[in-house]
This record gives sequence, C-alpha cells and structure tokens, in this order.
Amino acid sequence: MLISVLFENNTVGVLKKTEIEEFIVSGRITKFFRSSGWVTIGVDPIRETHRSHREEKRETSPPSDSPHGDLNAR
Repeated sequence: MLISVLFENNTVGVLKKTEIEEFIVSGRITKFFRSSGWVTIGVDPIRETHRSHREEKRETSPPSDSPHGDLNAR
C-alpha cells in the first residue's frame, strides 16, 4: 500500500506503508495522508510506533546483573 507524504523539503511523494515508521522517527517527513486527511507529525495524534516503545522501555529498564538481561521480565 502506498501512502502520500510531505517530505521535510516540502515535496510530496509516496512511501510504502512499511516505510512510514522509519521516516517519521528520522524526521524525514512532516505529514502523511490517511483516510481522515493530512496528519501533521508532532501535532496530530498518531499511533505509537513499536520501535519507539521498545526504545523507551529499554531506556527506562534498570540494568541487569545477567549478561543476557532479565529473562523473567515481561
């Protein structure tokens, strides 16, 4: 599925649905189009990305003594 986007240099293009998250996280797009209209990154509500949630969890998790992390955490 292709999604219309507005890149940071104000050009319009299309991205595959699977590419949107990477472009949002990297700041390379400022808007994307969905059925309800244009969504402005940082202004309009969007779903929390899986990547940002994992990174947030990793940053807030206390360090483990095990070289493999806390295998019982979940």
